[in-house]
Amino acid sequence: MSLESDTAETIDTCGERGIAPVPPRGGKQAAHNAVKTDQTRHQAQRAPEPFINREPVIRVQASRHANEEHAAPPTGPAALDSHAIERFTRQLLTQPETTLQQEFEHLFEVGHAPSDVFDGLLAGTAKALGRRWEDDECSFADVTLGMSIVHRLLRDYSSLLSAQLDPTPGNPVIFVTPIPGETHIFASALLAEHFRAAGWRVISGIHAKYRTIMDSVSENHVDVAAVTLASGDKMQELGKLVQQLREHSKANDLRVLVGGPPFDAQPALYKTVGADATAKTAWSALDVARRLIAG
Repeated sequence: MSLESDTAETIDTCGERGIAPVPPRGGKQAAHNAVKTDQTRHQAQRAPEPFINREPVIRVQASRHANEEHAAPPTGPAALDSHAIERFTRQLLTQPETTLQQEFEHLFEVGHAPSDVFDGLLAGTAKALGRRWEDDECSFADVTLGMSIVHRLLRDYSSLLSAQLDPTPGNPVIFVTPIPGETHIFASALLAEHFRAAGWRVISGIHAKYRTIMDSVSENHVDVAAVTLASGDKMQELGKLVQQLREHSKANDLRVLVGGPPFDAQPALYKTVGADATAKTAWSALDVARRLIAG
């Protein structure tokens, strides 16, 4: 984990925690023209199947522990490394959702920590889908459908995080948002679920317009504002947003946490946008935020 800092019930302001598809960029005219065809093909070949709330993990884990003395010596789960991410990404693009759900549940059954699955595998898969799109290895429809499944897996299984995370004293409030207009929202959604599981009151700015974001921090006593940024071309815009968050904040001591690929590559950049700290993962962001509000 890389950390730099000068100090060592949910409100969703814009409705459901939805998924915004990544818009095609210049040079992708063929993909533009193929979107309708791809979407029709996906609907025919991979019609979405609703996830089934079977609560399999708890029952399997209970059964495993009940028979632990008769079981073979544990070897531990396989690492969720780049190979695991690539394998899961291929399954995401080719397997029915019910099959993918079973594979996903199996990760918990063999002993993977929820934070590793969400912060490592799902976050890595989201990045892998983006790379495939950049390299013309999958279509716009593939990415859109794939990301909708990634978001659904996070939403449907995020309750498992509560058993892993210690509650934060005082029920602090965090406002989580991507920079306005950003279509890459998974990082913000991942942050929101981690903080929610740790007992924070989460106010979501996903899909919110600038005015709504300012209203959220001016009408609520927000302890920490967390802003995610997908690329460095909006760094100046982020700096202005951080300044406006502080000016509109109802709290006199608002702390601002920023994150995203530009800060992963150069952690010290958080200082140039006027933030208090940065963190590479949702898990580490929770630790950083706790330290920020502790003073």
